[in-house]
Amino acid sequence: MKTLLLKTYNLTVFKIILKMFATLARTRIFAGFVRLIMRWMAGLVHWANGAPRANTPKDLARIWQELMPSQNEFPVQEQAGFDSTWSPENKSKTQTNVVALGQIHLHCPLRGSDNSLACHQLMEFDRELIRKSGGELRVLDSQSSSGRNYCTVAVRTVADARSATDSSLP
Repeated sequence: MKTLLLKTYNLTVFKIILKMFATLARTRIFAGFVRLIMRWMAGLVHWANGAPRANTPKDLARIWQELMPSQNEFPVQEQAGFDSTWSPENKSKTQTNVVALGQIHLHCPLRGSDNSLACHQLMEFDRELIRKSGGELRVLDSQSSSGRNYCTVAVRTVADARSATDSSLP
């Protein structure tokens, strides 16, 4: 089963599935169904690739990129981002959260649609891949509403997510 899945999981198949489910995701009544299918497909991909786990945001970004069908379409930025806060104890800035950034250059069927709900449903695939790998993924900007031809995502470990406040999320 793993071998068959890995053989058929390529960029062409990924784009076809994305386009098919984007059509469904545009209709509110199918939103929950699309989200469940995205989670299920991400679980299969994660399992077929040996269920990798990460301890750092950089490793999470690398795993996310490797689990996607084309590393060229899903580049990760070499430098991690840092959220800092002022600490009254030592009157200096302290690192509170580290994130790694990635981009999605694949042409999204929702590009320019301004449909954030449908985008959220489709991005459940990426969120579930990162969840299963030990982290959290946030979409910073989306092709559906940003006017850009790529999406930007941030990933961080579960430990970093627990220690951060919602206001420190990128």
